[in-house]
Amino acid sequence: MRRRIYNLANGKFEEEKPEISLSQDRLEIQIVEGQIYQGVFTIKSMNQVNLRGIVYSSNERMECLNPQFEGEEVQIRFEFHSDELLEGSIQKGEFTILCNQSECNLPFVVQITGLYADSSVGKIRNLHTFAKLAAEYP
Repeated sequence: MRRRIYNLANGKFEEEKPEISLSQDRLEIQIVEGQIYQGVFTIKSMNQVNLRGIVYSSNERMECLNPQFEGEEVQIRFEFHSDELLEGSIQKGEFTILCNQSECNLPFVVQITGLYADSSVGKIRNLHTFAKLAAEYP
């Protein structure tokens, strides 16, 4: 355990630093163009030291819904806005977590997909797939 010792008017003040654990090492998201994706990740103190901090995103399309947090285990809610992005677009960024004088990052990758109907032969993305489905039902 790491402790910080502060000298306050010749007195001593100890503050234990939390051991931070994230629920994921990286977020990989697929979202249909024009939609809003909502998700969550967890920040946890592995040594039962209270966490207190703030989260922000490097990508303007990724919005942190509860950027300030406090507790031993907290859930951070977020939304990704894909308006004006087309199928095949890829957005990257990271959440920066500033907590108890520490910093860590959670990278994310968002892939934009089109809206396709599901079928017994997979997603109907083109005429070939549609013909394959039609051949199953003569």
